[in-house]
Amino acid sequence: GWGFVFRQTFMNPRVWIVAFAYFGVDLFRYGFLGWSFDYVIEQGAPVGKGVLKIVMIPFVGALGIIISGWLTDKLGGKRAPVVSVMLFTVALLAWVFRIVPVGEGHFWIPLLILAGIGFFLYGPHLIMGATMAMDLGSRKASATASGIIDAMGYMGAAVAGRGTTWVQKHWGWDGAFILWISGAVLAGLLMLLLWSYRVPEDREYL
Repeated sequence: GWGFVFRQTFMNPRVWIVAFAYFGVDLFRYGFLGWSFDYVIEQGAPVGKGVLKIVMIPFVGALGIIISGWLTDKLGGKRAPVVSVMLFTVALLAWVFRIVPVGEGHFWIPLLILAGIGFFLYGPHLIMGATMAMDLGSRKASATASGIIDAMGYMGAAVAGRGTTWVQKHWGWDGAFILWISGAVLAGLLMLLLWSYRVPEDREYL
């Protein structure tokens, strides 16, 4: 009944940890992916090559989704270790992307960095928004858990949109990258709180 759903979701601190972490993930995802094309073009990259660099992210991200899911299953349902390590890697790669040349004459290194960001970003995004919602909410409350987590993600996306515009105007690209990276770091740190949590063996999904 409603009492079980309420206890399993709104009163479950793990659900809120994942939700606030998802805020950080979508802050990075919508900020970085939404503005990275403008960034590489402003740095002098040709439009065609700039597009190619950006479209690499979701293609490689699909592979990251599969591998990250496989890794969490190999760990017996422990999602947080994989998610946190991948998010810290995303933050590191984004910082490297800011300091390396990405304009005219610099193609392969930025391309590989963006591919790496896609690989390490998309897996945590799916695991947190779908798999962990099912893990924490169980069959009876997974939709509510997913709704809470997704709602925080939309808030992160909103901050990424207006926040990036304001920060980039006042502090330039350095400020924008700090904003995005802080989202990934926040999410990674919050996932550390669930490092030892594993899915109960008697959890019902069907």
